[in-house]
Amino acid sequence: MQNRRSFDQRNQRRTQRGDTGQRNLLLGVGLFVIALIVVGALLLTGNNDTDEPGTSAGGSGLSLGTGVTGTASTTGQSAVATVPSSPQALVPGSSTVPPSTSTASAPGQPTATDSSPVEPTESGVVIDEEGTVGDDETPTSDEPVVDGNDASEESPGESEPAVEPEEDTPELIGEFGQLPPAQIVSGTLSRQMNLTYSLDTAAVTAPQSALVYQLLWPERSVADVQAIVDSLGMDAAVDDLGGGSFQAIGDAAELYVSPDVIQYVNREVEGTGELEDDATIASYAESWLSSNGLVSTSPGAATVMGRDDDAGIAVVFVKPADPSPMFAAFPSASITVTDGGAVQQANIQWPADYASSEYGMKSLNEVWNRVVAGEGAIEANLSDISGSGVVSGTFTVADIGVGYSVASGSSGDFLVPLMVFYGTGVADTGESFPMTIYVSAVQGEVSAAG
Repeated sequence: MQNRRSFDQRNQRRTQRGDTGQRNLLLGVGLFVIALIVVGALLLTGNNDTDEPGTSAGGSGLSLGTGVTGTASTTGQSAVATVPSSPQALVPGSSTVPPSTSTASAPGQPTATDSSPVEPTESGVVIDEEGTVGDDETPTSDEPVVDGNDASEESPGESEPAVEPEEDTPELIGEFGQLPPAQIVSGTLSRQMNLTYSLDTAAVTAPQSALVYQLLWPERSVADVQAIVDSLGMDAAVDDLGGGSFQAIGDAAELYVSPDVIQYVNREVEGTGELEDDATIASYAESWLSSNGLVSTSPGAATVMGRDDDAGIAVVFVKPADPSPMFAAFPSASITVTDGGAVQQANIQWPADYASSEYGMKSLNEVWNRVVAGEGAIEANLSDISGSGVVSGTFTVADIGVGYSVASGSSGDFLVPLMVFYGTGVADTGESFPMTIYVSAVQGEVSAAG
């Protein structure tokens, strides 16, 4: 029995030693694992402190956005604008520019350089999907990371201009000060048009300044009007109506005179049906206008606006010789002439003289943009274009000049300069025709009227 107890005691001590060894082995393994974890953490920490160039924090290979926006590109020198379906803006060296592809953002907020979606990070900066920043600049690990409110070389929320901006046109306002709006009379068109406009800014020169003319209306006395009545062969006395207006009524003819209008009617004059050619009829009107003291400045070339050969009468339109060309209803004289040169009636709006002052013209860019926006008036002779309906084609500008239209307001009556585009229209059929577009263009004008 004693031997049995001794054997059991030895087995028990052997078992205890085995258990103790197992515990020590497990403890050693655990300490080794912990040591590996610590060493790995230290190694990872060291790597994060020295990122490779071209990577951002975290080593993801993505770069942080800095608020730089994209830029728009321009077209070449070909200058084409379609009206009215798709008017284009004019830029220096070209009459068209594509819409900007950049997107303006609120101040202080960065904008992606392309159309890829962006994601905000926890710090509020923007990371694009391509890992690029603005002008192909990639921050390195030693460059500071900026958030959306930090400033950059380019102001946040502003795109670079598509092209170098045109130099500001120097402002030149003449002695008349601010001018009333010009009256733009619609051009003479017998058919509707659908044209593409072409302007080569390198081939033409736009006027930089021009004269503005103030109309000085005549101040007549009773004696002055009586002299006109006698020259016209009227047997009538002159009545003073006040305010510079007069009236004379005879048995066959009547005359009304105010500072800015003369109206004459002869009820006894009739045509015989043997009407001369246009040149002869026009010379009749010019001679009658000058010889009767009705105008004090030189008349320009007369134009026959219509004729009735059966009745033997024609309507002649005369404008002042200067300034020219005139794209306005007045100053002018409209005279109805019969065969043989007798005048049936006349309506005359003609100043006694002009005062002039130099004014600046608006830039070619600004004026051309108004043309392609449909604000210009067109004159074109389409009588030789075959077919009917809308005339489609292209209008190419060959020259730019100055024309005039009237502008009336509380400050007086003026002749103000227009910018005139001369060129040739070519229909889709290949047939060509001369064409002119004119639009208000003087500096200091309150607003354009049409």
